[in-house]
Formats: sequence, C-alpha cells, structure tokens
Amino acid sequence: MSVNTFLRWVATISMAALLAGCTSNQPFRTSSTPCNPTRTGANCVNAGIESTPDYKLGFVEFDDQGWFWDANQVKALEQMIQTEAGIGQTNNAEGIVILLFVHGWKNNAAYDNDNVEMFRKILKQLSTADRIQTNHPARKVVGVYAGWRGLSAKWEPFKELSFWERKNTAHKVGGYGAMTELLVDLETLRQASNNSLLTNAPRTELIIVGHSFGGAAVYSAISEIVTERFVDTVKHGEPLKPLGDQVILLNPAFEASRVYSLNQMAVSISQYPTNQRPVLSIFTSKGDWATHYAFPIGRFFSTIFEKHRDKQQKAANRDAVGWFKPFITHDLVYNTNAEAQASGNSTLN
Repeated sequence: MSVNTFLRWVATISMAALLAGCTSNQPFRTSSTPCNPTRTGANCVNAGIESTPDYKLGFVEFDDQGWFWDANQVKALEQMIQTEAGIGQTNNAEGIVILLFVHGWKNNAAYDNDNVEMFRKILKQLSTADRIQTNHPARKVVGVYAGWRGLSAKWEPFKELSFWERKNTAHKVGGYGAMTELLVDLETLRQASNNSLLTNAPRTELIIVGHSFGGAAVYSAISEIVTERFVDTVKHGEPLKPLGDQVILLNPAFEASRVYSLNQMAVSISQYPTNQRPVLSIFTSKGDWATHYAFPIGRFFSTIFEKHRDKQQKAANRDAVGWFKPFITHDLVYNTNAEAQASGNSTLN
C-alpha cells in the first residue's frame, strides 16, 4: 500500500468516526400535547409543554443558525403563559413567575438531559419557596427552557474539541434575532399580565438565566437592547430598565471584551437613581475550571493572530468575563449560619 493510499484510508476512517460521533441536528420537542412527567407511565419524551401540579415547563429550541426550530413551540409557550396568568381576564388575572434558562456546552433539550432534570427541580423548589417564604398569595411558576445543540459530539476527544465551533454557534443562537424575539415577547407578556392585575396583587416577574455558552447566547441576544436603554437612561436621568426583571449569567463562557463598552458606560455614571435595580448580574464560581482554564486556552489559539493595543485588551479578549479582574466587583461567600440566623436560633452577634 502506498503512502498516499494509506493517508486516504486514515482520513476516510477519521471522517467516518467524526460523523458517527456527531449528535443529530434536529429538535427534541416535537409534540404540542402537554404531558405530566410526574405521572406514572407518562411518555413525555417529545412533549413541548410539561405540566405538573407545581409548575409548567415549555421548551423552545434553536438550530445551529440561530433560527427557531419550530415557531409552533413559541406559540404553544406563549398561549400557555397567557392562560396561566389570565392575561386579558381581569377577574382571573394573577401574577406568575417566569424563569427562562438557556443551557450551555454539551447539553440540549433531551428529556433526560442533566440540565433539563436540574431545571425541573429548580422550578419545583421555586414553587415551594413562593408558597412559604413570601407575604403574598402563591404564584404559579412557568419555566422556559431554551434548547440548542450545545452537545454536538458524542465521543471524545471530539466533545472537548467542539469548544470553538459550539462557542461560535452559541453567539449565533443569541445574535441572529430569534432568541431576542423570544425574550422581548416574554417581556411583553409580563407587562400585559401586570396591566391586568389588581393594585395589590403579586406581580408577574421574568427572570432570564444563561449558563456557560448559554450565557454567551443570552448576552448576544440582549446586548444591543441593554446598550440602547442605557443611552436613553443617560439622556433622561431615569433608572435603567432591565429586560424583564433580572438577567443572570452563571459561569458565562464568553470573552470580557464583549462587555467592555457597556461596562465603561456603566462606570461613567457617578450616581444612579435610588430606585435603580440590578440589570445584569454575572456570577462565576472560583471552582469552574472550564471558564478559568479551558476558556483562555481556547481563546489563545483562536486569537493568536489578532492585534491588541495593550496587555489589558489582550486579557479582555482571552479571559472569560467572570475572570477579567477589572470587572470583578464582589466576592460572594457562603454563610454557613444563614439558616440559623433566619430561624432566630443563631448564637452569633
């Protein structure tokens, strides 16, 4: 066998292995019939709406180009939210909690995906907390799971090597319009719900959470909106209006340089109105190896030929936003006595 023939065989086998290890490029949630996953024998694998006594959960999926896989998913979700909140029905309107989650790398919207199972638990906990830890009537909880092909390869080393193309895909998912449309639609529903409520009724709240590359998708979806609102705030001296009630990014896997201009605008204001609420909160765990170690290594190779005007700009372009030292404002430490203090049994002064 000649060297050329051998190399062709190696290339063919390698390509076959790569293709065989790729995940399917198709949506998971293809059924519009609601399903209760807590019911024995229920088959909710393809359900776009999961309905339990504690919460409702809707799925919206995006393809690799940032388009909705199926606009009917969005319609079903928005109809469910309108029904749960009683929008337009003055006598039946009630505030609800809408929690949207965008997952990160190596995850998707599959029924048994770890992030999906985690989100179900969080929604149940949130429902319990709203019943027992608030001074208002319990609100219904609605979860929105934004799925995309964060898991593109089944086998190693292809799963780890998918870092670069999955990061690019995450920015497409957030930056090509469909996710922005979803977030703005949810904000509109939130406002419509609150407009239908009685004066003293608990309000509808919208919380948006993105994790890892999902944080990159969320930021890509909201950055222009937040920037535009920020400019309007500076001109009129009014509180900066968040998208929904709060946007939270957990261990976001995107470079700090994407936030640099917005951060410069934020710190340029010497004093905010006293009623200003947080608009964008970024939390990064000190134990998150992916953003601390893997991310800058990946960015080193993808930016190796880029020019930077100084060391700070280079760091901003290579470090994940949560590890860029000029942006770090707080150190969040777990209080081991929090539960005791809350119950009034603490012996500490």
